[in-house]
Amino acid sequence: SKTRSFWLYRWLKELLSNAVYAFGKGKDRECQEWKNKALELEKKLTRKNEVLSELMEEHVALKKSLGAN
Repeated sequence: SKTRSFWLYRWLKELLSNAVYAFGKGKDRECQEWKNKALELEKKLTRKNEVLSELMEEHVALKKSLGAN
């Protein structure tokens, strides 16, 4: 019975000391996926702002050419 307890505690110690490696890998991948998604959304937002800026410039130029204030 002492031998059984020894192996049980040894196994438990091994499991807990390596749990970071076993369960941490998925977290790193999930974190990277969120970072990639954030970068993708930032690029889309930047592009949207650029298009909106161009449209506003054209709108102002059109108003000026038509003589409206």
